[in-house]
Amino acid sequence: MNQKAKLYKTLDSIYSKFAHAADRRFELGETNYLEKVTATAKQRQIANTFAKINQQLLTTYGQIASLVQTGDSLQIATEMPEKLAVVNLQGMMPTETSFLDHRQQLSNAQKSLEENRLLPDLNLEYFQGTNSGLGASLYGLQVGVRVPIFFFGHSSKVKSSKIQTKITEMENTEISIAMNQRYKTLMGQLEQQAKELSYYEDEGGLLSDQILKAASGNFQNGEIDFFQYIQSLENAYEIQLNYLDVLNQYNQTVIAINYLTITL
Repeated sequence: MNQKAKLYKTLDSIYSKFAHAADRRFELGETNYLEKVTATAKQRQIANTFAKINQQLLTTYGQIASLVQTGDSLQIATEMPEKLAVVNLQGMMPTETSFLDHRQQLSNAQKSLEENRLLPDLNLEYFQGTNSGLGASLYGLQVGVRVPIFFFGHSSKVKSSKIQTKITEMENTEISIAMNQRYKTLMGQLEQQAKELSYYEDEGGLLSDQILKAASGNFQNGEIDFFQYIQSLENAYEIQLNYLDVLNQYNQTVIAINYLTITL
C-alpha cells in the first residue's frame, strides 16, 4: 500500500500542476472550458483516492501498533515489495496431521475407557496380623470382585463412544481431503498469478516507462493534445498500479499456502 500511496502522490502532483496550468490557459484564452474542467475533475479524483489510501495506511499502522502493544510511532519500509517464497511444498503441514492423529487417538481412548468400565473390577489384598489368643501370626489374601450394576445403561455409552470414534475418523478423512484440495487450488491460483507477474516484470514496467517518456515528449512538442496526454498518463500508471495489485494477490496466496490451517 505504501507503493500505491507513492504513485498516487506523484499523480496528485502532476494533475495539480495540470489543473493550475489549465486554469491559466483558460484565463488567457489559450484553451477551452472542457480542458479546464477535465483537468480539475481529474485532479480532484486523484486527490480523493490519495487521501483514501493515506487513511487506510493510518488505520493499518494503528492495527499493527495494537497488535504489538506499543505506543511508539511506527515506520514501515517503503521499498518496493518482493514476491514471497513458498515453503509449504507438501500440502497439509505436519502440525496439522499431528493434530488429526491426536484427535483420533483421544476418541479411541474415550471408547476404550467406556468399554473398560463394563469389565469386572478385581481387587486383591494381602494382610498380616497376630492373634494373642492363639499366640501366632496370621497371614492371608483377600480377593474381591466388583461388577457394574448398571450394565445395560452403561452399554449405551459404549455404543455412543464407538459411533463418535467412527464420526471422528470420517471427519478427519474429510478434513484431509479438503485440505489437500485447498492446497491444490491455491497452487493453481498461484501459478496463474505468477504468469501475470511475469508480464509486468518482463514487459509491463518497460511499457509504462516508454509510454510516460513518449507522452511527455510529444505533449511538450505539441504532437498530442491535453486529452491524449492525460490518457497516456492513465495507461502508464494503470500498468504500475495493476502490478502492485497482482503482486499483493500473489503474496496473499503464498501466505495462505504457507499457513494452511484446519478449520473445524
